[in-house]
Amino acid sequence: MKRFLGIVMMSLLIVIFSGCGGGGSSTTSGATTGGAGGVGAKGPFVQGSIVTAYKLDSHGVRSTTDINATVTTDNLGTYLLSSIPWSGPTEIVISGNYFNENTGAVSTTPVSLSSVVSIALGQNISANINIFTDLEARYILALMNGGTSFADAKAQARSVIVDLFNLPTGTVFEDLDLTDGSGHNAANAELLRASAAIAKDPSVLDGLRDGIKDGNMTNESGLGEFVRF
Repeated sequence: MKRFLGIVMMSLLIVIFSGCGGGGSSTTSGATTGGAGGVGAKGPFVQGSIVTAYKLDSHGVRSTTDINATVTTDNLGTYLLSSIPWSGPTEIVISGNYFNENTGAVSTTPVSLSSVVSIALGQNISANINIFTDLEARYILALMNGGTSFADAKAQARSVIVDLFNLPTGTVFEDLDLTDGSGHNAANAELLRASAAIAKDPSVLDGLRDGIKDGNMTNESGLGEFVRF
């Protein structure tokens, strides 16, 4: 399995870097704004994918006025939102086409993935967006809609998904990166496994998302078995 995943990842990186236009940049936010940056990956999102941040209220509802947007700057899905003028719970959504993890080809159908994080004024936070952050985000929003605080919802959602996918204790989904082999190897391998399975059968992601909507995102639900191959 490790050999297979390594071959998949190496093939994907060769395709990406052959068409990559360069990396992104980083900045320091002023005291009156916050920031977030990282990479978006289903496989890696292509350059020009749209990244949008929405301020959330206490029930997880998106603001219609507090919105900040940018685009990815390369074919690794790199983005930077450097001037977010609010603090607190924020949903970051990336939308666009991506490099298929199994073939290396660009997808023909766009997809959207989310991450829910807390923005702090005067700070740029790391916020990679991937399958695990998307599932966590949906779980967080469902809990907040029912009256759970953001902090408690974040902790509960993370714990459930770590257990469901047998990830190492303490895994932070926003730190995971399909294109980075330098750390988080076990969790990154599981993320690649899940992403590659979904690339083969997009209904897997629909099933996982439906599990959250129906309140079945638990160890007993068996949803994690859909991404083991």
